Amino acid sequence: MKPKVDAKTRKQLIALNQRFYAEVAEAFDATRRESWPGWSRAIRHLSIEQRASLSVLDVGCGNGRFASFIEAELGPDFHYLGVDSSPALLDHARQKLAHLPQAAFLRGDVLASSRDRLQREAPYALVAVFGLLHHVPGDETRKALIEQLVDLLSIDGLLVVTAWQFGADARFRDRLVPWAQYNEGTTDPIDPAQLDAGDHLLRFGDQPLPRYCHFLQPAELEVLFENRPVQWLDRYASDGRSGDLNRYAIVRRVA
Repeated sequence: MKPKVDAKTRKQLIALNQRFYAEVAEAFDATRRESWPGWSRAIRHLSIEQRASLSVLDVGCGNGRFASFIEAELGPDFHYLGVDSSPALLDHARQKLAHLPQAAFLRGDVLASSRDRLQREAPYALVAVFGLLHHVPGDETRKALIEQLVDLLSIDGLLVVTAWQFGADARFRDRLVPWAQYNEGTTDPIDPAQLDAGDHLLRFGDQPLPRYCHFLQPAELEVLFENRPVQWLDRYASDGRSGDLNRYAIVRRVA
């Protein structure tokens, strides 16, 4: 079956989000300093051996707050590589984590420009994907991302992925921007026929430019791990005012 989100539309949606984060990087950094409650449950799955020589790949690391969380919980002796497409957010991450000698950062797209670098530095005991999956357009692209990240894990390494459940929270309904409304104000309109069910545009505060987000249902999230060399460890909801704003999926790499 032909993927519904075609290459042109994927490129448009990715470019839209890159513009969005270029404009809101300072506001995002200022409002995203705290750790997520769900992270504590996630790292409980790390073994004693993994904690002693931990190597972390943080995909979509933003301002690096997950590294700050790891340092607070487990101490500063861990290898960390944060990857993000926003140079401004990476600058904030570098400044905040400059005291960690084994922290490094890479600007790029995990599925494209950063792929070779990540493979050279693999394997990782922990790969974290927080607040990113909803920005990946197209089911096939999301599956390719999960496949690549599983390949970067050491045997028994953990992959922790979250799916933002904004579509199930009434607070976000007023922030949705109709595709027709967006297309009226742009010179590069997006064809709604090329979008998946669950694809939305979402406002952030008073920012005029919306961001592209896909609402992954729990079943959609689980399908991404089918036919992968992984063992399920945990599934749960956490975070946000309601305590269920993110859906967590945690798997272990098997031989």
